[in-house]
Amino acid sequence: MKLTLIVLCHNAPLFVARLLDSIETLQGIDFETVVVDNGSDRQNQITSFITSLNAGHTETYIRSRTNLFFPAGINLGAKLASPDCTHLMYLNSDTEFKDPEALKKMAAMHRPGITGLGVVKSNSVPERPDGFCFLIDRAVHVRFGGLDEQYKWWWSITKLESQVLQAGLSVQAVRHYENLLVHFGGKSGDAWKAVNLPEPPTESALWFNTGARITVIDRIP
Repeated sequence: MKLTLIVLCHNAPLFVARLLDSIETLQGIDFETVVVDNGSDRQNQITSFITSLNAGHTETYIRSRTNLFFPAGINLGAKLASPDCTHLMYLNSDTEFKDPEALKKMAAMHRPGITGLGVVKSNSVPERPDGFCFLIDRAVHVRFGGLDEQYKWWWSITKLESQVLQAGLSVQAVRHYENLLVHFGGKSGDAWKAVNLPEPPTESALWFNTGARITVIDRIP
């Protein structure tokens, strides 16, 4: 496995630095890092932190002049993965790895499709992986055209999960993940407030009407 971590950030430079510091401790798997600055107001600070770190695995840094929002930012980062990359990880910048072997452990239990840390649910769709740390085969990302950019935030991931299930592939959600990674939650600025985020209940319910089920794993040891 050759893994590309796609770190999507918007402001919150101290969290970006904290995450990149933790990435430098990771071991046991071949990986690279692509940092996508999604139109930050504090771009100079973020650039400064990135260049000051001993970031041996930070191969690529790209800045968008405007906030592309979550799916388009992730899709941009995926295009910058190296040719020999086999898997992608969509990774929010308000996270921090706690276990140096976190990637190795996730890779060991991954099945073709999606493995995500955290479990979320709503009235219209079943329990499913959250989107802050999301391991996916690169071929699967390419097959479905990446994340659907008409959904500015988490519904883009929910839709992709349904597509992966319908294709007969695996979707796994890890309920307790804090031994591997901390998700601080909502520390990347308030740009999301500018976007209407209603749940598409009728449409999203249809995404999961095939009988395929997401596997919920209690924890990765």
